[in-house]
Amino acid sequence: YPVADVRRNLALEFQRTDDGPFAIGLLHCNVGSDTGHEPYAPCSLDDLVKAGMDYWALGHVHNRNILREDSPMVIYPGNPQGRNIRETGPKGCYLVEVGTEGQPKASFIECDVVRWAKETVDIMELPDEESLIKGLDECVATIREEDPHRSAILRVTLTGSGPLHHTLKQTGVVEDLLERLQEDINPPFVWVERLTVSTKPAIDLGARSQDEDFVGNLLRLVNSIRNDPDRVEYLSQHLEDLYSSPRGRRILKRPDIATLHRWLDEAAMMCMEHLIENES
Repeated sequence: YPVADVRRNLALEFQRTDDGPFAIGLLHCNVGSDTGHEPYAPCSLDDLVKAGMDYWALGHVHNRNILREDSPMVIYPGNPQGRNIRETGPKGCYLVEVGTEGQPKASFIECDVVRWAKETVDIMELPDEESLIKGLDECVATIREEDPHRSAILRVTLTGSGPLHHTLKQTGVVEDLLERLQEDINPPFVWVERLTVSTKPAIDLGARSQDEDFVGNLLRLVNSIRNDPDRVEYLSQHLEDLYSSPRGRRILKRPDIATLHRWLDEAAMMCMEHLIENES
């Protein structure tokens, strides 16, 4: 790797040249296009198969994935320890054993010390703050019960619509809830690193979007954008300068269609709440 960002297909330079009992290919690369990563040393699965190896151990993509089980076996083992909230779930390595017939068998071994996790709590059936605290405690307890001997870092997102939405919008409420959740630091811990609010007011948005007023016009506009791929793509293009900048490429993940839709909904909700407040 002579430069930081390799864009040529290095898999084409691999070729088995002997008749040894077992050949291993080790490559840091991006196989295919649907990986969510920058196209580092991009190649295809067919390129790897044609090289004549018995096993491919791949790097670059941190999510473990067995791309091919038949000879040659092709595996992204992922990383042994999740580094941030985008790297959730068990992390570790693969133990690969080869029998007398030369066919490898891979077994995943968990070796992460701290595990990252995401959970949601719906406020729809929660009438007050006390019930919300109970729901959050149950969420933390569930993560702890999944692996009592391993610490976890948890991000909780509050979703749904209900009367608690307005409570959560008040200054200091979310901060107080988070501080309470972070009191237990004895290992193995479940540390709630963020409490995100993605709730909605108890309003019938479908009915409200039919009203012939500014709020109705706003909701109809957002729905028309969400349902028009060209307009969503237009929005994405206007964000490209941010995500393609030297610093943005390192620290930001390009939003997918679902994320753009969520941002549109959140922006519409913020505008709608201010407009409804002004109505009263």
